[in-house]
Amino acid sequence: MDDKSCYYKNCKNEITSSEHIPPKCLFPKGYRKELITVPSCDEHNTQKSNKDEYFRNILTLHVENNILGGEIAENKTFRSISRNRLSENSILKDFIPSIGVKIDPIKFNIIISGISYGHSTHIF
Repeated sequence: MDDKSCYYKNCKNEITSSEHIPPKCLFPKGYRKELITVPSCDEHNTQKSNKDEYFRNILTLHVENNILGGEIAENKTFRSISRNRLSENSILKDFIPSIGVKIDPIKFNIIISGISYGHSTHIF
């Protein structure tokens, strides 16, 4: 990766912002202070916010034994599901009673790829 292109694999777009890796929305307030950021273009940062939200909602639906996950679900996920219940980004459109939610593999893989590419470009 050169200093003027986006972190995302094979992306040659100009840097316009910094992307949080993993997405900031996965963490409750108070736990976001030292998150990793990498140089990003609009396409791989702000224009994928709905995919970050989708990913967070999938992760926080199973929160029985996780205090922080429960906090995120209560403060963000349930509100997001309610707000987007009729949109194409709603996880409710793929709800299967007694099983849960069918995961959209394309959206899920976009987020996982972004997290992976971001971590691989960050020097620890």
